[in-house]
Amino acid sequence: MIYLIEFRNVSKKYSKGIDALNDVSFTIKDGDFVFIIGASGAGKTTIIKLLLKEENPTSGKVILNGKDISYLRARRIPAIRRDIGVVFQDFRLLEDRNVYNNIKFALDILGTSRKDSKKAIKKALDLVNLSDREKAFPLQLSGGEQQRVSMARAIVNNPKILIADEPTGNLDPDTSWEIMDSLLKINESGTTVIMVTHSKEIVNKLRKRVIHLERGKILRDDENGAY
Repeated sequence: MIYLIEFRNVSKKYSKGIDALNDVSFTIKDGDFVFIIGASGAGKTTIIKLLLKEENPTSGKVILNGKDISYLRARRIPAIRRDIGVVFQDFRLLEDRNVYNNIKFALDILGTSRKDSKKAIKKALDLVNLSDREKAFPLQLSGGEQQRVSMARAIVNNPKILIADEPTGNLDPDTSWEIMDSLLKINESGTTVIMVTHSKEIVNKLRKRVIHLERGKILRDDENGAY
């Protein structure tokens, strides 16, 4: 079987002998929804950086869609990143642009035509239930709406993978569930979702796959897991 993501005995050692990851192995299938949990310093951020090619492993292999991306020339990295959308805890929206143009910005970088951009933006806004807010500016939006705009921007070019790094960390419980509803809808549309979170309530209620890291190692990897 060709997995979408494979970590094969991956270790990452930083300066001063800090082991961020130690012989970590796991696979993720196309269309999965996976929570990555663990205390600060457990290795969650390092996994994201390895997938985004912000870091290289010290040893082992990182394989994306059947291709070894462990060590790549710099010119090949942008192509890898086009397959991965990222949502952060802080929304990172451009305050001088409305919702439509915040999302369009991601497509402009790729040189997408105006016609194709319009179609892709409409689809992304529909997925996050913001079709009626495309002319609003970030400061006119609630925190949850701003996060959903950032999600639309992350998926507008139809990436295979969406990484959500603590997407509910700055939000109240009710708004957090709005974000989760959008993430589930995105996953149901075919996008693989990897969510890093500290929210026990969300993990325990949704009962998706859980990869639990502790001090750079996988403590457990459970289907339908809890925190």
